[in-house]
Amino acid sequence: MSMFTPPKPADFIAQIKATAAELERARRALLASAELLATARYPAPEPAQSDTAEVADDNSLAKLLLELAALPPSARLNTKQAAAYLGVTADLLRSWRWKKTGPPYEGRGRFCRYTKQALDAYMGARA
Repeated sequence: MSMFTPPKPADFIAQIKATAAELERARRALLASAELLATARYPAPEPAQSDTAEVADDNSLAKLLLELAALPPSARLNTKQAAAYLGVTADLLRSWRWKKTGPPYEGRGRFCRYTKQALDAYMGARA
């Protein structure tokens, strides 16, 4: 019967450092793409009449995405922030809540909050 041998501490530390470096590269790439979006000068699309109040111009959306990218995974986002993070409208998120589909959330009504970690997991599952 063979016995379990734990990994060597040096191997484990090297694996953690490699994972941390990979996460840092991904974070920097996300921030760089958000900065490019913030500096781009594209004309804003014509909003639909039903969600005119919820559609922001590209610069404010890019600034919001930059702020969201800098937040920790445990951050709680309101419906408007979560919709911008997912690239959908707030009305669609409300519809998903009513149908009991979409990303997990906490609270109800105007006080619904989504964790950034849950939104990332939801996007990963849909990809």
